[in-house]
Parts: sequence; structure tokens; C-alpha cells
Amino acid sequence: MSVLRGSGLHTSSAGLSHQRLLLAAEATIETGTVFDADNFHDTLQDNFDSTRTRETRNANMHAAWSAQTQVLADAYLHWKHDPRNNIDPESRQPVHHFHVSKVDVFVGLLRCSPTMPTVAITLQCLELYHQLRRRQSSFSIQAFTKVTYIKSFRQQFSIAFDVYLAIIREVQSRIYVALGQSDPDWRLHNSCPACTFKQPDEVALFPVSLRAMDGNNSAKQMDNVGFTDHRIFPSRYMIASSDVDRFKDDVRLPANSASGSENTVHVFEQTGIFLSACRHGIIQTLTEMRLSGELAKYPLATINKLIDAFGDHLGIGTNIGCSLRKTKAADHHLILAVNAFHGHAHNRKCQWQHHPLYLRGFGLEDLETCERVFAASNAAAPLIRHASHFHYVQFLELHFDQWDIDKYPELSRYILNNYKQALTIISDYTKELEAYRATFPREDLDFESWITEEFTYLEAVAVEPTQDATAVEYVEALEKLEKCQ
Repeated sequence: MSVLRGSGLHTSSAGLSHQRLLLAAEATIETGTVFDADNFHDTLQDNFDSTRTRETRNANMHAAWSAQTQVLADAYLHWKHDPRNNIDPESRQPVHHFHVSKVDVFVGLLRCSPTMPTVAITLQCLELYHQLRRRQSSFSIQAFTKVTYIKSFRQQFSIAFDVYLAIIREVQSRIYVALGQSDPDWRLHNSCPACTFKQPDEVALFPVSLRAMDGNNSAKQMDNVGFTDHRIFPSRYMIASSDVDRFKDDVRLPANSASGSENTVHVFEQTGIFLSACRHGIIQTLTEMRLSGELAKYPLATINKLIDAFGDHLGIGTNIGCSLRKTKAADHHLILAVNAFHGHAHNRKCQWQHHPLYLRGFGLEDLETCERVFAASNAAAPLIRHASHFHYVQFLELHFDQWDIDKYPELSRYILNNYKQALTIISDYTKELEAYRATFPREDLDFESWITEEFTYLEAVAVEPTQDATAVEYVEALEKLEKCQ
């Protein structure tokens, strides 16, 4: 890890005000000149008076960084594509701590302050941590910076890493514009080609595609933490809280509403996330569960988003799919199923109607995709528990973005394995059915009619027959009479 330290900055009573300081720093960046940490200290001074709060300092710092993002992105691209930087890392002399007088992104250094840098971090170091964090979501900045044995370096590295990610997002947004992918919903429409791409003469499917959605209570965030950071992360996954609250009065379902206890609701600002993913495991949407358990408004907002993106005739699995069918799903010909694992806990009549095992078009899909996603995303939970809301969303997005990148090249293998499995099932069970027909030649093997018959029977016995109720009452009366005698 390369850490560069300036020779020190000193304050002077004749220094500039903070506002003039920001303007001077911005002018330095815009003109493309090098920021000189040693010669600039004579004109700088922070007026840390009693009215100056940490919130104000953070707001000024973030505003200064935001004003420089465009120029920093240009400098990063210049550095990234400069052939002089393509040097074998093993041939470089391992220098870890030394004094410098000039800090600039053009030479591969990113300062930890927008106006008065005393520490700079090499872009190679930030890129290394970026890749490590994407591959291992539980690897914290604190663990990465322990090697320096400098108490304040964790905060400095965190600031630099935020700026580095902002630069990457700026570069990525330019790529989106150049490729015509700047629409906020472009990722949702095109993230999974297996679900969204259609051939001109393709046979229509019903349901058109399969998706699963579920809540995760592990991704919590404590209340009253990071309140001095008012930045809003530009997420491409999150459904806005205002869009979620539109459905807070649409339906009141008791199911899962107690998943967040009263104590949990008061302690945590975010009590978890509600996620939707396609059957191939690629994330579709994210929703923050705020100050509540897994309420019905979260799946309703998710369904609304999916309908806007993909239209009608979708197949969606969720724990309370049987209850949600009473909502707007009927207007859009949705098939709301109950996930296979949770579905077996529902009564038999509910399973006949909503379990994917008995629904046409669902095949062998269990709709438990979200559980597999949460098994991986729980690694990030300890690091976002006490983070600000900005970092909470940023690191969740970092994890899920890498998840989607990993799932994309696995699509072909996933489809091939499912195709082989289907051929094996058809081959093996066809032989079993032929053997059964040979043993019972007169028996009708219309399996769909069996389901209908059993459902009709369950409907008929939903209420206890009168003669049975009378017989039970008569026996109970006889038992009471015997006891009295």
C-alpha cells in the first residue's frame, strides 16, 4: 500500500475564508495545474469557531468533491490510458511512506482532502481494495488499513475510496450515454437476456418470465448513525421510498408484519431490504424496509415496478403470493405463486392454487432465488450496520453489481444444465409411466384432473357436515351425562 504524506500544513491568521478556499481549489483543478500542498498553506485557514459543526464541514467537503468530479474523471482516464503507467509492478521499487510536494490524479495519486491534502493514496491501491471488496463484501476498510498503524488513516482512506467510486460512476455514466443506456430503467430491461430477449417468431410463453421476491432482515442499519452525511447515492437498483409509500394504505395483510419486533423497529432505521430477482439469479429491484417489518407495501411496490418494466403475464413467487392475488395482480394477469419451501407450510388448498409444483409454466422452478442471493449478501451486513445511509446503499450496490456480473457469464451453463435435466426427467419418467400403464391399463392418468378433483373435494369439506357435527355433539353430551352421574 502506497501512502504519500506532505510535509505538513500550517494555518495563518491572514488566511482565506473557507468559501474562498474552495473556489481557489476548484480553480486550480479546472486549469489543470498541479496542487502544491507545501506552497499552498500560506493562503489557507479553516475557521473552526463554535458555530462550525461537523455537519457543515462534511457538507462543504462533499460539495468541493462534487465540483471536481468531472475534472477528476478526465484526469483518471488520462492516467488509466497513459502507456507510461503500464509498468510491470514487480519492477517498481517498493516505497511505502515518503514526503511529496505535489499531488495530482494525472500522476496516479488521489488526495484525501479536496482543499488541503496532507495524504494521498495511489490509484493502484484504491483499485486493489475496490476489487477485493467486490469479491469479498465482508472485507472492511479498517482491516485493509491496519497495515499502516496510523490511527487517522482509516478515515482518510474512506474519503479517498468514496471519491474513487464517484470517479468510476462518472466514467460509467459517460459510457452509458455513449451506448444509449442512460435510461434509469435500462438495466432492469436488459440485465438478463435470457428473460428479456425475444426472437421474431418465438412462441409466446405463459407466464412470460419468472421472478422471485423476498425480504431480508439481516441488512439492517442503526438509527441515528451517519446523520452528518446527507449525500444521496444514485442507485440503479433501489425503488424510491416515495414510490413504496404509495401502497402503504392499499392492503393490510397480517402475514410477516410481525417479522420486525417493536424493539427492532425503534433501534434500526433500515430494518432490512426487499429484493426481487429473475429465475436466473440476476437482481431486478431493491427496496429498503424502513422502520417496519416486511409489510405488504414492499412487494406491491416491487410488483408495480416489474409491471411497468415488463408488462402483464408475469410469474412472481413470494411468501405471501396467495394473499397478494387479491390486489392489482388480477388486473394484469399475473401469476403470484408461493415459494416452494414456504409453500409447504400453507394449507393444502392453498398449495393446489399457488404452489409452483402444481402451476402450469413453472416447471421445476422453486422460486427460492432470493434465499440464495441473501446467503451471499449477508456477508456485507456487519459492515453496513453502523454506516451512513449513503454508505449503506453504496456498499449494497457494490455487492449486488458484482453478483450480477458473476451471474451473467453463467447464464449459458445454467440454461444448458436445465435443458439436460429436463431431457433426463422426460426420458426416465416416461419409462415409469409406461410401466405403470402396463400394470394398471384401465386407470386414467390425467394428472391435471386429479388436481381438480382433490381441490373440489377440499372445497366441499371446508365446512364440517351437519350430521357429523350433530354426532359429535351427541357423544360429548353423553360423556358429560356420565360424569354427572
